[in-house]
Parts: sequence; C-alpha cells; structure tokens
Amino acid sequence: MDIREMRLQDAERFFELAELVGWNQTLEDCRFLIDSEWCKMICVEEKGEVIATAGVPVYGDMGFINMVIVHPDYRKRGIATAMIRHLLETVKVKTFRLHATPAGSFVYSKIGFVTTRTMSYFLAVSPKFPKVECDIQRATLADLDAIAAMDLANSGMDRKLLLESNLKRFGQFALKIERNGELAAFVMGRRGRKQRQIAAVETRSGSWQDAFALIGAAAPMEKELPSNIIFFDADKEAIKQAAMRGMERVRELIEMEYGVPGTPPGAGYHAIYGGDFG
Repeated sequence: MDIREMRLQDAERFFELAELVGWNQTLEDCRFLIDSEWCKMICVEEKGEVIATAGVPVYGDMGFINMVIVHPDYRKRGIATAMIRHLLETVKVKTFRLHATPAGSFVYSKIGFVTTRTMSYFLAVSPKFPKVECDIQRATLADLDAIAAMDLANSGMDRKLLLESNLKRFGQFALKIERNGELAAFVMGRRGRKQRQIAAVETRSGSWQDAFALIGAAAPMEKELPSNIIFFDADKEAIKQAAMRGMERVRELIEMEYGVPGTPPGAGYHAIYGGDFG
C-alpha cells in the first residue's frame, strides 16, 4: 500500500472524494489543507489514482485527525486503519483527537482511541432568533490575538494559525461582542459546498445569551445556503436553546482521543470549529 504526503496537484481528486461521500468541503478547502504547513495530509494511491485520504492539523501538542476518506470501491481492506496508524507513528504530538460518526467510531476504537464526548450536529434552515439588544461588531485581524487567547482557554488547543486563516478567508462571517474594551465573545464562519457553517462560537464567561446573540446575528448572513452548527451534548443549555429556535438536530458525532488525554473544552466553548478542525 503506497501511503504518501499529498501534493497540491492532488487537490481536485481530494475534492472529488470529499464530494463522493457527501462532505461539505470545497475545492478551495482541499487546496488550503494541502498547502498549510501546519497540516500533514496523506493519501493512498492505487494504480496511479488517489483512492483514500487522511490528515492532521497540528495545534501545539494536539493533532486533530481529519478528512479520513476511502473510496467506496476500496473499503473493508484496512486502508483507513493503515492511514491512521501511519499518522500516529509519524506525527509527533502528545494527543490525537478526532470527531467520528457512531459507525466510524468502531474503526478508531480498535486502534486504541477512546470516547471523550458526544456532540450534536444541527441544521438551521429557517431558524427563529428573537431580536437581542447587544452591540455586535465585525471581527477583524486586529482582534486575532484576543480571539486566539480566548480560543486557547476554551478549546485547549493552540489554533492561532487556523483562526488567522479563517479571518482572512471568511472574514465576512466573523463577529464579536466587546465589553469595557475587551473581547467578551466571538463567532467564526465558513462557507462550504452545501452548507455554511457557524463555527467556533466562544464566550469569555460561558454565557449562552452572548453565544446565541452571535448565532442569531450570524445565521441570516448567508441567504443561499442553510447553516450548520455543532454543540457539545454536555452543553445542555445550548442544545435546549437551539431546539427552541427551530434548529434541527440531524446527526450525532463522537469525539475520541489517543495518547495523553487532552484539555477538555471549557464552559465558553459553545460550538466547535468543525469536524475537520476541532
């Protein structure tokens, strides 16, 4: 089995595989993953054609395994397991983390991954958000240091490079709340192939009021695509508020880890960045 690092010329095939399994990534996303120095992306070739992919964005001591795709014609041959083992052996971090479907979690548990948390994936086709009296502003690169510091405290991952790229690529979806000149909450956004993701909803105090004020402001920003958002099931208030606002729970996701246990998310981490970045 030929496992190698992906090259930029593999991006179109990478996108084809993501599209084949119904994922939300765009061709630009695939190029971004391959081209980012802090991401290690690998693939498997069969007769000169890429048939499987996987990768690891690295956040300090944390590696977040993502984009594990095997072409349907080549499944049940141990290819996904081989790619995961290759990443575990070659990427030097203390902790590996990933988000899996319930079916996929069985593959990872056999390798040694353990379940840490569960999450709910919500779709907001026609959400109903009441008007909130709150000063919401556009977040910019000038806010990067404050956003990265809050994200590190909330997520336990050093994702400054990811957040910087998000502000550059999708700055039109980045919003913030400030109080007394300090960042109190922020939300990121991403535009995918099928849906627009409301990503990384975070607050300093753990306030669901601030979180949903931002979600309510972010949800109508994209008229052409429905929005999705992923909450931790342990954040029962967020789950309750999402249901009250007409957001539909469409699937379960399972967070799993391998190696030294990672820092659990803080109370201010209301919605994750995404299944491909944590």
